[in-house]
Amino acid sequence: MLILGLAEAVGMPSDMLGGKGTGLAKLARLGLPIPPAFILTTAAYHRWFEAGFRVDDDLRDMVAEQLEQLRPQVGALGLSVSDSFLVSVRSSPVVSMPGMLNSVLNVGVTHDWLDAQPESFRHEILSEFIRTYLLASGVNRDRGSSASLRVASKYTPVGASLLDQVTACIDAVFLSNMHRKIAEFTAQRLLDDQIPIACIVQVMVYGNRSEGSASGVLWSRNIQSGEGPCAGTYLVKAQGPEVVGSAHVREPRSLIRMKADWPDVYEDLCRISDTLEAEFPHVQEVEFTVDERRVWLLQARDVSLSPLASIRLACSKVDAGMWTPAQAVLHTRADALPRLANRVAAASPDSSPDLLARGIPASAGIATGPLVVKPDEAGDPLLPDNAILLAESLTPQDDFGLMKSCAGFVTIRGGPGTHTASLLRKLGKPYVVSLDRETLLPRPGTPVRFGASTVNAGDIVTVLGSRGELFRGEIQESEDAGARELVERFAQWMTSHGSMSSWQVFNYPCQQAEQNIRNTVESVVQRCTWKSEKAIVNELLSLVPAQWRIRQEVFPAGDRDAIRSAMLSGIEEGFWIGPKVCRTADPHLGNGPWQTGIKTAEEVDSFLQDPAYAGRSPHGGYRTWVSDTAVTELVVVFDPPGKGEPELNAEHFVCTLSCAGPPAQLQIVLMLGTSRLRSLESASPHEVILVTVESDYQHPHYLGPVRPFVGRDYWSGPRPGRFAEVAMSRGELSFNRLHGLVDERSLVIAEQVTRLIVQEFWKPPFDLPHYMVALDDEFGLEILEFQGRADSRGRLAFFKLFDAKGHEEQLFIDRA
Repeated sequence: MLILGLAEAVGMPSDMLGGKGTGLAKLARLGLPIPPAFILTTAAYHRWFEAGFRVDDDLRDMVAEQLEQLRPQVGALGLSVSDSFLVSVRSSPVVSMPGMLNSVLNVGVTHDWLDAQPESFRHEILSEFIRTYLLASGVNRDRGSSASLRVASKYTPVGASLLDQVTACIDAVFLSNMHRKIAEFTAQRLLDDQIPIACIVQVMVYGNRSEGSASGVLWSRNIQSGEGPCAGTYLVKAQGPEVVGSAHVREPRSLIRMKADWPDVYEDLCRISDTLEAEFPHVQEVEFTVDERRVWLLQARDVSLSPLASIRLACSKVDAGMWTPAQAVLHTRADALPRLANRVAAASPDSSPDLLARGIPASAGIATGPLVVKPDEAGDPLLPDNAILLAESLTPQDDFGLMKSCAGFVTIRGGPGTHTASLLRKLGKPYVVSLDRETLLPRPGTPVRFGASTVNAGDIVTVLGSRGELFRGEIQESEDAGARELVERFAQWMTSHGSMSSWQVFNYPCQQAEQNIRNTVESVVQRCTWKSEKAIVNELLSLVPAQWRIRQEVFPAGDRDAIRSAMLSGIEEGFWIGPKVCRTADPHLGNGPWQTGIKTAEEVDSFLQDPAYAGRSPHGGYRTWVSDTAVTELVVVFDPPGKGEPELNAEHFVCTLSCAGPPAQLQIVLMLGTSRLRSLESASPHEVILVTVESDYQHPHYLGPVRPFVGRDYWSGPRPGRFAEVAMSRGELSFNRLHGLVDERSLVIAEQVTRLIVQEFWKPPFDLPHYMVALDDEFGLEILEFQGRADSRGRLAFFKLFDAKGHEEQLFIDRA
């Protein structure tokens, strides 16, 4: 469908209508006052693109037909006293691109129409049309501010027919999607080169017609506090760009002022706000125009609230009987609950403390206490309950006692996708890894050095896990009235009804898809007869489309014949075989017996018969494994050829995918030159590539900015230079800007992996965010582990899911 009227657009997907088009359709469904309009869908954009960046004759005829259908609607609503009327031609991007695309106002300014208008009004209308058209079309923008409108109008279709002007403006709006800044935007987010946009043609209403007219923005609730009733701002005798533009010539008025000046208009806006509040789970932001004291709505969208406002909104809707606690959890951003185990209110420094170091956020929260360096001696020494532990690295097997006793953790090595990070997230303790400043652990009696700063053991420090920062001194919490009670109340609902994982934030709104995956996960768990949790996890991984996972099959540990048959069959199909065990006793967190690289029938029989089988790992053979009564199942892994060969390790790499928050961000961690995921547990920040990806709350089906942080081992020169180091630490360098600074092969691998995740995995059939929410809610799995191989130029030979972690960590905590 190329063009839709508003009635036809109701219920159509946002990928067809764009964000603004979807907002208009929502308002139309509710019967709210909207100027008549029609929408050229993203299919029309593709048609325009394929026709050579122009509206072809057939599409032009469709536009002409729609304009004629608008004419009687305009008369019936009293928007024009003659046959002439003006329209706006507005961009409607599928992905949120604030301030990047252009719209054109007051389209249709023929000489006859202008002659019928008062002088001052005519001048404003013509000026705005010329300004917005020149801006959209890319003509020299200085002409729009020329003292002579007559000169500027030479570069616009002033005087042409309404159809000619609308056609020219559609071309200009579509063409604005090809501007260089759009290419930079899509490159930063690793989106497709051509993200289509829709285009809205809508009858003009005028906030600048008289002193009884205005333009403004309405929020169905206060976006800072989350409290009602409606809030907003407006400007009398102004068109929309003056209100929403970044440079206000006049200070907008609060809606409270309108209540006194125009009580009838204020009541209309309050009724509209109440309707939006009742119909939509999220707070709505609506652009409106008051034309001669009559309210018209131009667009609506979901608006992001501050974390505390989100929680206050949820609590108030439950109190009003509009939501159940379960619905409150479903409709509230997961990072609205600042998971500060020891502090509830937001952290706000009374004075600016010294930033000692910045690293990668691995577990959210805030903790203040004496800095303690991890002791060298074995055992768990007595430490203060509020100690902040600094270590080279941490492992669950060796340091779980410290992880239980200390309040916060900072390590020089490690990553957010490790067992340690998963454990600390489940314990609700802040954890920062891979410090970006040179940190020197002290000899006895000497201070710790963070770059140029020094801190003595026992000095008070504060770790902010959500921001990945370590400060000298204490950061005081800022108590909001009632904040503690609200957050604690919402935290109880989260525990009972929702995911405690940041994956929920990335779960784009499709409740049916989410429920389908939840049901599938539940059915897999219920029908499993395996005794070990590890075996059930392997069954859950089989829900991932086959092209994105390494094939694995589970067998009872004692069924030697079935295991042998599967191994031989895999070798015949061209796989290398990597068996591993599943245990019902205490989990080993990745340290259980395994083998890899079995590629001949002789090796299969040797593995199955010889208890001392050497292979490529020191864990022995099958007979040794099954002598342990805790081994209940065996997993046969069908590896791509070459995986794990020492001489090919330079071509291999490992990757973990996880979420951290708040604020929530997707975290992709890569380590090149290895096929062992355990390498990430003690990886130096120099050895890893971290890619963070933000969410886009306006269009959650897509993801926000992509920011790579590359360890020094991958830089082309011995030192990247101060500018590049600072830019990297702030996340200001994109993949494009890293070319020439970072080893090209490494960069190509990182960009390919990231593009696969943010483009392919984020939609069906993988449906990654729904999959991860279901796995986390139903089985406590929160991290995905991938293995891959690339050729000498960095092109991927394979990149596949190997394992998931999180549930074993909870078992480890419970049993410890």
